[in-house]
Amino acid sequence: MKRRITQIIFAGVAIITLSAFAAAAALLG
Repeated sequence: MKRRITQIIFAGVAIITLSAFAAAAALLG
C-alpha cells in the first residue's frame, strides 16, 4: 500500500515538473 502511494506521488511530481517545463518552454518561445 505504501509503495502504491509512493508511485502516485512520484507520478504526480513528474507530471507537474513536465507541465512546468512545457509552460516555461512555451513562454520562452
